This record gives sequence, C-alpha cells and structure tokens, in this order.
Amino acid sequence: MGLNITVGQHRIAVNQRNSALSLVTILSLGGLPPLMGFYPKAIIISSAIQMELNRLALVIIVLSAVDVFVYIRLSYHAIMNKKSKIL
Repeated sequence: MGLNITVGQHRIAVNQRNSALSLVTILSLGGLPPLMGFYPKAIIISSAIQMELNRLALVIIVLSAVDVFVYIRLSYHAIMNKKSKIL
C-alpha cells in the first residue's frame, strides 16, 4: 500500500515500507551531522572560514537550514498524510 503525494502537477508514489529509508536519504541531503551529506558541507564551510569568506559560510549555513526545513516538511507529508498537497 503506497502513498500518493502531489507536488505541483506531479504525483509521487511513496511506499510505506521504504519510508524510513526515504527519510534518511532526504535528511542526508539536508546535511544533518550523523549522515553523509554533512561532511562535504562541513569541509566547505570550514574552508570558507579559513579563507576569511565569512559571508559565504553564513549563506551556506542559512540555506542549509532552509533546506533541512523543506526536507523535513516533505518527509512529514510523505509519511504522515495519505493524500497531501505539498506545494
């Protein structure tokens, strides 16, 4: 039994058995610390700070926070709601 999510004009089918794997994958894109997406962002931010590009580091951090919010919202709607319109 799967879920159907509407994003704009597109329908996305999500299998409930794979929802945990989908959640981990989506949150990895957001760059949360224990997941693989965190390490490249941490390296880029630390390199930007070492090169005294503090504004770039701040922009990366702010946009990463926005990404995590969007990814968590997407995951919530994919797992919790049977039929939801995200965007």
